[in-house]
Amino acid sequence: MRETDFRSQGEFRRLHQLHAVQGRRCFYCRKWIAFLQLSTDPHCATVDHFIPLALGGRDNLSNVVLACAPCNRRKADRAPGVTEFFKWNELAKVWSEIQPVSLGLHVWKLCTLCWCTDPVGSASAIHRERQRDRDLFAHLPSGR
Repeated sequence: MRETDFRSQGEFRRLHQLHAVQGRRCFYCRKWIAFLQLSTDPHCATVDHFIPLALGGRDNLSNVVLACAPCNRRKADRAPGVTEFFKWNELAKVWSEIQPVSLGLHVWKLCTLCWCTDPVGSASAIHRERQRDRDLFAHLPSGR
């Protein structure tokens, strides 16, 4: 999570404009957020990387939204969900810094180990571990 003091005065002005474009509301929960520089108030805007840096997202204005601190912490390094992609595409219509995303890029797979859904390429560590274990024992007879 990052406070609203991005890198330069120009970027700070653009974030202030984004705050207005977002209706002065959190991108995720739509609650009102203030735009104050260097504030730790949970009702102040924080910069959230829409595609997390940990998943290869860019660290620039083309990959950020403003969120309240609780939503930013909750999202953490998770990939955005389908609902967030719809919101992103709506924001792209009025905010020239970002481009709409094809929902075809947001592909989901069904985990064959526990039947949950995980974004392709971002399965949790426990899923990767289970998959590794399954691969390790795949060559053994099933016991039938």
